[in-house]
Amino acid sequence: MIIKMKGFVKSEIKSIVAAPKNTLMADELGNSLWNDENKDITITVKEENKQQNIEVHKLVLAHRSSVFATMFKSEFKEGQENKVEITDFPFEVVEFGIKSCYIKTEFDTIKMEENILLLQFFDKYNMEKYKAELEINLIQKITVSNVCSLVKCSELSNSPKLEKHCTEFLLNCMKHSTPVFGY
Repeated sequence: MIIKMKGFVKSEIKSIVAAPKNTLMADELGNSLWNDENKDITITVKEENKQQNIEVHKLVLAHRSSVFATMFKSEFKEGQENKVEITDFPFEVVEFGIKSCYIKTEFDTIKMEENILLLQFFDKYNMEKYKAELEINLIQKITVSNVCSLVKCSELSNSPKLEKHCTEFLLNCMKHSTPVFGY
C-alpha cells in the first residue's frame, strides 16, 4: 500500500540564547567579591549559644539594601564599629540572603522553611529585588501541605502578592473539597 500526501510541514525551533556577556561578567565579579579577603564589615549572627560571622563589603550591602545603607552611615553604631549583629534569623538564612547580594542564588537549593524565613529577611532589610524573586518562586511552590505556612509568611513579610495567590489556592481547595494541612 502506498499513501501519497500533499501538505505543509510546520515546525518550531527554539533557539538557545547564550547568556549576555555582561551577565557572565557580573557573575564572575560577584564570585570574585564573595571570595575576596578585603571585606570591610562583619555581620555576626547570634543563635542560642553560638555565634557565627560573615565578612562582607559595605558597598555591596548598601547598594542592595536601604536598611543596611542607613546602618552604615557614620552616625550609627554599625557604621562606626563596622559590625552588624543579627539575632532574629538563623545563620544559614542570613548567609544565603547576603550571598544573594553577590551572586545569583537558586532558592530551590534550600528548604521551604528557610525560604519562608528568607522572605522575612529580605522584607526586614528592604531587599525588594530579592524579595520579589523569592515571592515568584514561592508562588510556584504552593501546595496543600505548605499553603497555610505561606499565608502566615505573607503576612509577616508584607507580601500581598503571595497572600493573594495563597488565598486563591485555598478558595480553590474549598471549592473542590480538598483537605489542606493545618487549615
